Amino acid sequence: TERSATRQEIITQLGPAHSYALLIGISDFDNAGWHRLEGVGPEIQKIGGALSAQGFTIVPESHTGRMDHAALKTAIERFFSTYGQKAEDRLVVYVATHGYSRDLDTVGVNYIITHDTEIGANIDRDSLYATALPMVAISNAIATRVKAGKAAIFLDTCYSGAFAVDDSVLRDSRDDTVGKQMSHVSGRFILAGSSSQEEALDGVDGHGVLTEVLLKGLSGDADRQVAGNHDGKVSVFELGEYAKAKVPELAKQVGHG
Repeated sequence: TERSATRQEIITQLGPAHSYALLIGISDFDNAGWHRLEGVGPEIQKIGGALSAQGFTIVPESHTGRMDHAALKTAIERFFSTYGQKAEDRLVVYVATHGYSRDLDTVGVNYIITHDTEIGANIDRDSLYATALPMVAISNAIATRVKAGKAAIFLDTCYSGAFAVDDSVLRDSRDDTVGKQMSHVSGRFILAGSSSQEEALDGVDGHGVLTEVLLKGLSGDADRQVAGNHDGKVSVFELGEYAKAKVPELAKQVGHG
């Protein structure tokens, strides 16, 4: 019928929903205070393969090696603005690097460490403000700039867990506005792999606990357990709920809990 033809034309114009992933692994650092992360490259490859198997396109902006704080911020913002403007699409950002806890910062801010971040015995901690990426910048972006209905950011870093462990995202954040925005956004997550007082949880097949949980979740466990709907596919929502439930469990099993 004419109505059916019109509907099909609209569907064709809109195109199918798409899934995109930005993978960032920072392994090398200029400052001696940050040791080289040998396992980042293999982690990125494994996560990329698992996401690809679930239908995600790994965007060409993905990067492993050296990346400064300005480039990291730009990469994440451009990813959201380029790939996150359709409600039916789904997004995943995975970042592996060092992190810095708000408990150690002079004004109580969590940071993602990049290759140019300055910190050390003779460096004022306030230099973090100028040379690292505040994690709240990411939460602001996903809360206010992303139209995609399902989006998740996974941070496999040291000292980042207090930043995000549940749907409110900023459990201990001083930015109440962002916290409230995110608490009402279904299917959006920012999850980290360690507690604020702990170093990154390593020791599971040579990589962090969060990465291990994500790999198992993407293999199908997230669809079969926790919030899974058993439809044979792993959704962003299922993966986020699975990671929230399983990271603490696995951390205790390997002796970090």
